Amino acid sequence: MKYEVRQLLNFFNKSGDIIYNELDEVLQNYAVCYPQVLIDILTLLVNVPEPHKRNRAVSDLWQRLQETGIVDSRLMEHICQDKRIWRVYPLVIKYLVGTQLMFPLTITNQVDQVGTFCLPCRLPKIYLEQFEFNYSEHISDVFYFDFGEVLQEFIFLRLLAKCCQEKEFDWVKIYYNCAQFRASETCLFQINSKTISSGSVLLYDRNLIKLLVSKEIPSQSVNILQKLHTFIEEIILQTFNQDYFHDQHVCGPVCEICSSLNGTMCLVNLASLSNDVSALKEYRVDQYHTVYREGKFRFTCSRPIT
Repeated sequence: MKYEVRQLLNFFNKSGDIIYNELDEVLQNYAVCYPQVLIDILTLLVNVPEPHKRNRAVSDLWQRLQETGIVDSRLMEHICQDKRIWRVYPLVIKYLVGTQLMFPLTITNQVDQVGTFCLPCRLPKIYLEQFEFNYSEHISDVFYFDFGEVLQEFIFLRLLAKCCQEKEFDWVKIYYNCAQFRASETCLFQINSKTISSGSVLLYDRNLIKLLVSKEIPSQSVNILQKLHTFIEEIILQTFNQDYFHDQHVCGPVCEICSSLNGTMCLVNLASLSNDVSALKEYRVDQYHTVYREGKFRFTCSRPIT
């Protein structure tokens, strides 16, 4: 019977009558029967009302959301009360968290979802020059995720949510376009969204997510890269139309030799790197590049320079 019910829910999800996600362990237990209500709530959160339109009882919570991107559960309760769905407001929060549209910061009551949450699309932006590691000698490795002409913005915001919910990571600073996390007591890493202009109307801009790992424990670089790659694969599978990602995105370091020959930034694609990175000593990525993993990550390029 359970299988038949899920078939029915998937059918109505495809028709647009409801919202149902069978692939997610949390969301597969819920179905949104009135999608417009959820859309109205999201629209309200993203487009914070002007001060004169805010209820005085929660005006300070609206202001906090506008300035910091932090949503208080009391504000969600108030919004759901206005929408006459007060009884299910904890489920609304769970759904938004399950889709990585929000992620929890502090929760004091798991049942009623009492606490504070971050709404990534409302986070303030920062100039990347002000945020990157202060000196280049502090950086061990730099990797890129290249999505080609597909905008990386919404992938990046969901990636923030997944990193913040990962038990092995502790967030240090978070902005709309950049964030720093601690993978261990001595290892920091940073991610930011980056676009390289093609400089031509005939070519598309390249949309990237940049990963910088500090040098204190260089052996962690590939582990962090693989963890983020897994997160991005999950985000694409769960959230986006697969037709937009018919060509698998590329992730890896820049090869200076190939870049100089091709006149553009070329990446050594590590997307298919062995999962057992602890045992990796040598790995042939393609006909030119070999990756070595003996402590610090490194690679070689045998492409002839003509």
